[in-house]
Amino acid sequence: IAIESTNIYHLAFADLAHEAGCVIYMIGGYELHHYREGVKVRAKTDALDAKLLARYLKNEQQELRPWTPPSPLYRQLLSLFRRRAALVQARVGLEQSWANEPLLKTAFADQVKSMRQLETLVEKTINDQLKEAGLVGQLKRCLKVEGIGFLTGARLIAAFQRGDFRNADAFVAFLGMDLRVSKSGQKDG
Repeated sequence: IAIESTNIYHLAFADLAHEAGCVIYMIGGYELHHYREGVKVRAKTDALDAKLLARYLKNEQQELRPWTPPSPLYRQLLSLFRRRAALVQARVGLEQSWANEPLLKTAFADQVKSMRQLETLVEKTINDQLKEAGLVGQLKRCLKVEGIGFLTGARLIAAFQRGDFRNADAFVAFLGMDLRVSKSGQKDG
């Protein structure tokens, strides 16, 4: 079964299908979008996407790797990172929009303080999860790298928990950090 990965909405179906013994292939929205353009499908509907996923799986299956469910630790950490990111984004947006509002400055400062406390609580929960899983030693090793702080190190440790990778290049690609060569004629990118 080919499934388009869409935020977290695909996971419940993928888990059920995997438990039922189906082989699952996750197709990223980016890949599916470009495949749609490449095969000249001019519209996007759920029905057309289902056909496109089937076509993609039929033609590209030998290049795809079957999906395996992530560990509970990975899911918990990823959920905490997503929630923290949403909280920080909301706080920063509010701080920017309220910056020149003198009438409610004190009340707003209390609200921002509360949001920062919640951020700290999420970070503590992430740290507790890593401790409980026995991964603090790996986190400390990551923190020795100049420029890597707690959140980056913890996120890197979480990424390692996703599963096995064919090689280091596959892991770098999973992180979205792989360089892609683009050469054609005089263009060299």
